[in-house]
Amino acid sequence: MTYKNPNYQKEYRLIHKEETKKYQKEYRKNHNEESKAYRKKYYNQNREEIKIQHKDYLQTKAGKETQKKYRSSPKGKVGQRKRNKRWRQTEKGKITHRKNAKTYRQENPEKVKAQNYAKNHIAIPSGQLCQRCNKKPAIQKHHEDYSKPAEVDFLCRPCHIIRDKERRELVSEV
Repeated sequence: MTYKNPNYQKEYRLIHKEETKKYQKEYRKNHNEESKAYRKKYYNQNREEIKIQHKDYLQTKAGKETQKKYRSSPKGKVGQRKRNKRWRQTEKGKITHRKNAKTYRQENPEKVKAQNYAKNHIAIPSGQLCQRCNKKPAIQKHHEDYSKPAEVDFLCRPCHIIRDKERRELVSEV
C-alpha cells in the first residue's frame, strides 16, 4: 500500500506507540494488585533468565550509564549504604573493616589522637548553634589543626561537610 505522505506510517506508529504507553500506564494504575501479582509470578517463573539478561545488560554501554546514574541518585546512595551495612556485618566485611581501621590509625596517628581527645574530653554545650551558619544545632566537632586537639569548632552536619571539602581543596592547591 502506498501513502501520499511517506512519513505517515512512521507518524502513525509513533502516535500509536504513545497511546499504547498511556493505556498501559493507566491499566497498571487501575489494576495495581493484579499487575503486581502478574509481575511477581512472571519473575519467579523466569528468575534465572531475567538475572542473566540483566547481567548482560549491565555489561553494555547503556547499562553502565544507567547504573552510574542510579548510583549517583539519592535512592541509589541509600541502597549502597544498606548494601555496605549488610556487607560489614558478614565475617569478611568485619575483617576488612578492622584491617582498614588499623591502617587508618597507623597512617593518621595525630588525627586519631585529636579526635579521641575531643570525643572523651570536650562536650558540645547544650543549645550550642553551629559556629558556621548559626542556624542549626551543633552536633559535630571539627578540628582545623590536629596538632591542637583542644581547639574544636562546633558545627552542624552540612557545615562540617562543607568545611572539610574546603579544607581538602586548600590542601590540593598547595
